[in-house]
Amino acid sequence: MLESAPITILMIDDSPVNLHVLSKLMQQLDWQILSAINGEEGIRKAEEGLPDVILLDILMPGMDGFEVCRQLKNNPKTDHIPIIFMSALTDMESTVKALELGAVDYIHKPFQQQEVIARLNAQIKLHKISRALEEKNLALEAQIQANEKIKQELTQSEANFSIAFNYSPDCIFIHGRQGGVIMDVNERFCQLNELTKEQLVGSSFLDLLLWVNPEQYQQFYQQELKQADTKIRCLQNWEIDVYDVAKNIRTMLISAEMIKFNQIDCLLVVMRDITERKQTEKQLQVLSQACEQSPASIVITDVEGNITYVNPKFEVISGYRAAEVLGKNPKILKSGDKSDQDYKTMWHQLSSGQEWQGEFYNRRKDGELYWEKASI
Repeated sequence: MLESAPITILMIDDSPVNLHVLSKLMQQLDWQILSAINGEEGIRKAEEGLPDVILLDILMPGMDGFEVCRQLKNNPKTDHIPIIFMSALTDMESTVKALELGAVDYIHKPFQQQEVIARLNAQIKLHKISRALEEKNLALEAQIQANEKIKQELTQSEANFSIAFNYSPDCIFIHGRQGGVIMDVNERFCQLNELTKEQLVGSSFLDLLLWVNPEQYQQFYQQELKQADTKIRCLQNWEIDVYDVAKNIRTMLISAEMIKFNQIDCLLVVMRDITERKQTEKQLQVLSQACEQSPASIVITDVEGNITYVNPKFEVISGYRAAEVLGKNPKILKSGDKSDQDYKTMWHQLSSGQEWQGEFYNRRKDGELYWEKASI
């Protein structure tokens, strides 16, 4: 795979003859050739073309090969490209300086064509193997980081679950899918039963004395198993009655989800006390019936004064149907008997949390005026 990749050689030499000879030689090998006749052009083409190897002369007018090599090795875009010096300088000092600057090889001029090809091939293979290893190392580092992140997320997830489980205001317990043996409970569940975790873990949910009707939970349990068999892993919002420690009946909204706990298939059961909510709903139902049947006209608005409810008596007295006034302001009934100052005084009293009582001379839908004593 490495050998099949196209090979690009950049030659930087101020001698057109050298460039021509080398180009002819390398074209026979189907290598792509880039050439530059001075250092500035060579640096620019190296950044743009990112060749596999650079052949670099030393003795060039203006910027010499040493300075070109220094700049290429200081550039993050080109610092990885192997540089082979080709020079007529044969002294040891020049060779050492070239290698110290980061060159991988040094060929003396006049050069032998086969020697150049052999050294180029060697450096190309080394370069590609090195790049492949770097890519594998980067991929490995990325995988290690990803694994570490997953590990951290898992640890954090377990910590979050532990906090949510142990400090939840809801009663939570975990029991095995097969047999119903309790595996874990939170503090709120212990308080409901007035038992310790040690007393509860290992018993069956059917042994708990909190169920007003044990068959009610058994039915929920069977339904949960049926849902799991159809790959629906969560069952929500069943209402079940339980006894609290004072033997008062409490209504619980119960949900369950299939989880793995200690490598065992289990049900995570959450029980939320909705007793007060149910009582409030009953009170609201009674209040709603009272409003509906009241002989007095009743109007409810939001804090902006827009109508959200009117009872049937309002419709009879005002002549407006509920659908005609919902979302509107009660000022549609105004006849003009009260001044703006009267309304400001009324709203000031209401906004301070006090009740306002008074009389309005209102106008029905058909235009007829009528007196109305109001308590707001």
